[in-house]
Amino acid sequence: MTKDYTAEQTAQQLVQVSPLVNYAMALSEKIQGTQIFLFGVKRVLTTDEMVSICRDMAAVIRREMPERSERWAASIYAEQYAASTMGIYSVGWAGHPDEWRLLPGQERKASYYPEFLALRDRLRGALATLGTECVRPRGDGDFRVVDGEIGRFRQTVFVSRPEFLTTDLISTIQNVLKDGSDEWVVHVAPAFGPPFETLWEGIDVRVDGVVEKWDRQDMEQVLGDRLKIPRYSQDDSSA
Repeated sequence: MTKDYTAEQTAQQLVQVSPLVNYAMALSEKIQGTQIFLFGVKRVLTTDEMVSICRDMAAVIRREMPERSERWAASIYAEQYAASTMGIYSVGWAGHPDEWRLLPGQERKASYYPEFLALRDRLRGALATLGTECVRPRGDGDFRVVDGEIGRFRQTVFVSRPEFLTTDLISTIQNVLKDGSDEWVVHVAPAFGPPFETLWEGIDVRVDGVVEKWDRQDMEQVLGDRLKIPRYSQDDSSA
């Protein structure tokens, strides 16, 4: 342990343990005396990759912080997506081995990313039977399948014309999900040009239903008879 230890200085060292670490910080307030660190990564990691980084960070923390006799000296919150913690790695409780706690629903196996790519490609192929994929985000096609991951078990499709947002589109997506991807959700979001550019919330298409994330009344007022899909179940949460 260094005599001039500060949590902020330790956090600066945590960034250096792996090129996959995007940032690391120390929270100013402790929880029952436990120092909280959190870090984010540059790409989505498997659970094993995340635990490996946490172990390397724990080695740094052990050099800089004394153990405690009654509870953990520090806990590391491993953030996977924005504001989404995969798990918590705790270190520095005398007589206790380090502890990794995977949060519910956050496990990510090595097979996950190949599944993401396969579903993305199937979506592209299926939607191409209905229209043309955009080269640019707006204005030169009917839809755009997002290349990168935005959330766990989530794909995103942007629709660039109101008329393309139809029940045929929804059923086509659901048929793709039925082909071994029933855990996944495809978020369909408007990316309309003027005068509809204020509309940005969309719908979640699941294998067994559709959940509206948008304000249905607002969509009906703005789009009028250009809104072609019926009313589905409404979700007022921010999830």
